[in-house]
Amino acid sequence: MSLPANGKLRARALTIGGSCNGSSGFVESIADFAFEPEIVVEQPIGTNITDGGTRSTGPVIINSYSDLTFTITNVGIAQLTISDVVIDGADSTDFNVVQFPATMVVGGANTVLTIRCSPTVAGSKTASLHILSNDSDEASFDITVAARVVSFADDLDGDGLNDASEVQMAALGFDWQTTQIALVNTYFASANGAGLFTPSQVQSMNAGVPLLSKNPADGLFTIVIGLEKSSDLVEYQPFPMSSPQTVINAEGKLEFKFTVPDSTAFFRLRAQ
Repeated sequence: MSLPANGKLRARALTIGGSCNGSSGFVESIADFAFEPEIVVEQPIGTNITDGGTRSTGPVIINSYSDLTFTITNVGIAQLTISDVVIDGADSTDFNVVQFPATMVVGGANTVLTIRCSPTVAGSKTASLHILSNDSDEASFDITVAARVVSFADDLDGDGLNDASEVQMAALGFDWQTTQIALVNTYFASANGAGLFTPSQVQSMNAGVPLLSKNPADGLFTIVIGLEKSSDLVEYQPFPMSSPQTVINAEGKLEFKFTVPDSTAFFRLRAQ
């Protein structure tokens, strides 16, 4: 038996049917069987993607990553050969392959392809994924991959809580695309009671290296100790100790009393 040029065999079956108006009849069934390799791509598993379709990772927090896993099945009979996987397009540098599929996939078997979006800049990202194989009509199976990168600096829905934090707390009902002012206000009002601090409440004191000097005229030594204060733990500004907030206590130790605008704050004192 010779196969058709397209590698597919058509089978015809005749089934004796019932009678209609006193005459017997036949029901004809026709099915095509693919002897050539035939690629099918699913994401997630059980959901087919058409050639030229699109898949999204969903929101990705800046400087983190999100993966997309594709299941590649050969529904033909001949062996499917996957020659390469290529990612190109506008934001191709934000996507890379972390798990390559098997090169050879026999009929009825499948393999897995995983790509990762690991962006360093916020915004919408798109790239083109190409799965190259010996499938005769889908030699390059093309998929547009997309991601929306969110950051801790942006609040696109304007409800007072940054997008990345809302993505992290989605299990609590936060939605980075929906304005939820009441929910955000409840969160901040309850934060201190839960032992949490806002960025403005996390402050640091820096005790500079004590300076020791000697007065040659009277032979007396002087120790100078200075403090610096920071509200972002990065940049420090002078924080002078003045009278009457600064005293020597009964134990001969230096005491410095000061106030802060917040009802609750966390301070870190470090020696530099």
